[in-house]
Amino acid sequence: MILRGPTLSDEGEEHTGSVHVVDVADRAAAERFANEKPFCKAGLYRAFTADAPYTLITARWPAQDRVSGPVEQGRLGAEPDGRLSFVAVLVDDEGARTTGVVAAVHAFPGEARHLVQPFAVRFAGGSTPLGAQRWQRGGRS
Repeated sequence: MILRGPTLSDEGEEHTGSVHVVDVADRAAAERFANEKPFCKAGLYRAFTADAPYTLITARWPAQDRVSGPVEQGRLGAEPDGRLSFVAVLVDDEGARTTGVVAAVHAFPGEARHLVQPFAVRFAGGSTPLGAQRWQRGGRS
């Protein structure tokens, strides 16, 4: 246990939940920890999942011959569930060779990389490092 404690309303009067920061081996261990807590077993907690932000994924690689065939996300192994908002493969001036990828993904950075990786592998001709940064839709105000 690294730290724990209640969350409170802005006025500090109402108990709104609790936070536990624990060092565990993996997600399964974290879920076991959470589900075995006495208040959870008593049904006093409700599930809450934060809405994932957008992540911008980018990669550049040395020019590769373009891959022929359909470019459908299902064929590339990515999950067709709407998290991939936009994916574009960058090409050279002649349009004959790929040079990179850019994608907007409705997921946290690690998961966003995982979702875009099949595209990058296919068009880069192998594994390539993907940059990931949080991104927000919008423009200048």
